[in-house]
Amino acid sequence: MDTHLTPFYYKKDMCSLPVPFAGSDMGTLFFHGGVTMATNQTVRDVMTHTVASCSPEMTLMDAAKLMNDLNIGDVVVMDDGKVRGIITDRDIVVCAVAKGIDPRTERIKDHMTTGIVAGRTDWDLDKAADTLAKHQIRRLPIVENDRLVGIV
Repeated sequence: MDTHLTPFYYKKDMCSLPVPFAGSDMGTLFFHGGVTMATNQTVRDVMTHTVASCSPEMTLMDAAKLMNDLNIGDVVVMDDGKVRGIITDRDIVVCAVAKGIDPRTERIKDHMTTGIVAGRTDWDLDKAADTLAKHQIRRLPIVENDRLVGIV
């Protein structure tokens, strides 16, 4: 996404996807029923292309430092080039630290969310929003040819 574009949010079924204002190559904006719609856009157009990832063997502290350094709230867990899960700042705080677990020694694999739902770059925004709503998730890793290429 160009940095000079101001983002707005595409909303459907209580899911928000950040997308840039439409330019000549980005489609047309219109309002319908209080929902801002963007036409002709795919997940590739709105996804974050740079995704932080880590190994399931790393510690929760390693993941927390990575999130802090990159100013993000989640890290995709990869093993053998495949998406194996996701760890969020909330997972670390609520599911580990608040229970007295030492993040310096505890492994990500024991606290990550598994059974990840992934999207594809060619999906339209309705399909991505429907997938987020259906699975009640906030993050959607995007894969292409079995390779992680982005996140929504």
